[in-house]
Amino acid sequence: SNIDCDEKSFFLFFWRISKEKGIDILVETFNDLSNFNLEVIGGGENLNNLSRDSNSNIIFHGQKNTEFVNKKLKYAKALIFPSTWFEGLPNTIIEAFSAGVPVISSDNDNLKTIVNNNFNGLLFKQNCKNSLKEVILNFNNIDNKKLSINARKTYEKYYSHQKNFENLQAIYKKVKSWKKIF
Repeated sequence: SNIDCDEKSFFLFFWRISKEKGIDILVETFNDLSNFNLEVIGGGENLNNLSRDSNSNIIFHGQKNTEFVNKKLKYAKALIFPSTWFEGLPNTIIEAFSAGVPVISSDNDNLKTIVNNNFNGLLFKQNCKNSLKEVILNFNNIDNKKLSINARKTYEKYYSHQKNFENLQAIYKKVKSWKKIF
């Protein structure tokens, strides 16, 4: 039957597969959580080793196009963003928010200004498998519907095309108002 297609039955990671992106800790965590599913989209030098060492609850799709990513986002419980180093403003997170998908992120200094714990996602202690495990185990017990709604609201408030356009217009206005100095 087609019913389970609509079920948000897995967590999602999409990004470059490399150590600093926290993929190792992610796979280790889901190897311990055999009744939780993880789908991984992305390519990288470590892909073969990781998929070899992972249990059957983890699916590696490899590099995929935007259409595939968007389809997967629609059915993901949450995006997991386990980065272990400084990130600017990751597109991955914005794409998740735009699809109304909450983000489970490491508590990097700048990431916790984007992912607001218990509002549009959840934070775990960077590089800490037990912390990530706890968040995933708790995910079904919290109001994750509310997280989804707030993820979408965050996108509309800060990151939508309309918002970017307004910001750009404000900059042009400011520049135009400067007196010609030269």
